[in-house]
Amino acid sequence: MNSALCESQLNESKKPGLLVGLQNVSVVIDEKVILRDLSLQIYTGDRIALVGPSGIGKSTLLKTIAGLLTPAEGKIKVCGNVSFVFDDNKLYPLLSALENIELGVDFSRVTGKERKKKAARWASVFSCTAFLQQKCQTLSAGQRKRTALARAMMKEPQILLLDETFHALDPELRLELIDALLKLQKEMGFAIVFATHDLREVDLLHADLLTLEETEEGRNSL
Repeated sequence: MNSALCESQLNESKKPGLLVGLQNVSVVIDEKVILRDLSLQIYTGDRIALVGPSGIGKSTLLKTIAGLLTPAEGKIKVCGNVSFVFDDNKLYPLLSALENIELGVDFSRVTGKERKKKAARWASVFSCTAFLQQKCQTLSAGQRKRTALARAMMKEPQILLLDETFHALDPELRLELIDALLKLQKEMGFAIVFATHDLREVDLLHADLLTLEETEEGRNSL
């Protein structure tokens, strides 16, 4: 999809629930154009799968939406909280699972008591309770993924970004975590945008498929 977004649409969409608007966005990293002239809209309740070959820019697009990268050209508007689960989880190995989950909220805005209560809740949702006191360097791959998802949900995001989140998990755990996310989305209404190489995940999440590819003009297009 490479639909045009006018400036007025970025400020006030005709369709309610606009969370993300990208208008002709280009991203350059180390003097190399990774994304060029992309336009995209993401709404409340969307489930969007980004697919395409390695190196095409799926992770770059997620990082741009998250505010971790700044477009060299174009406009981007993001409304609401964003949480990002990275492909390598970005957990602190010497901290416990509980301590990592607590890092999902701003310590200056949430009291210690409230933070621990929220962490216990999300730990329970993603079945982390049994290993909360273990350091993350001792956890299995599945336990680390549970911890990363619990930390992401601490923010109660409107936009949840997932970068190859399920690819290294066994099928049973993948189904369990996807089912949990679908139930949470139904309750909370957040959008899910995820990068994947596995079309089975697209089917499991009942997601809209957006393919990132290089065009003849040398532009990445959705």
